[in-house]
Amino acid sequence: MRSALHSALEQPQAWRAGAAEVSVEEITAVLAGPAGDVVRAHGGAVWVAGVHAGVVDLELSGACDGCPASGLTISTTLAAAIRRAVPGVVDVRLIESRRPAFVSLGGLLRRGPQEPDA
Repeated sequence: MRSALHSALEQPQAWRAGAAEVSVEEITAVLAGPAGDVVRAHGGAVWVAGVHAGVVDLELSGACDGCPASGLTISTTLAAAIRRAVPGVVDVRLIESRRPAFVSLGGLLRRGPQEPDA
C-alpha cells in the first residue's frame, strides 16, 4: 500500500478527478419523473440551467419561483433523487431566476405620468 501511494504521488500528471461526466439529459429525465412532480404539484416548474464539473444548477418558475420553501425542496427532494439516479453529481444548487421582476399594471396606472429626467 505504501509503495503504491509513493508511486502515485510521484506522478501527479496522471491524477484524474473521480467525478463522471454528468449530462443535462440525465438530470432532465430525473426531473421529468416523480422528483419533479413535487414542484409541478405546487404549480411550479423546474429545469436544468447548467451542469459543470458535477455541479447541477436548477432554476424554478411558476409558483415555486421565489418561494421560501424552494431551497428545502431542492436540497431534500430534488438533490437526493438526482444523486441517486446520476453518478458523478457533486452538488445541486438553486440559481436565481434571470427574468425581470414582475411589474403590476395597476401599480403603473396608479402612479400616473412621470416627469422626464432633466
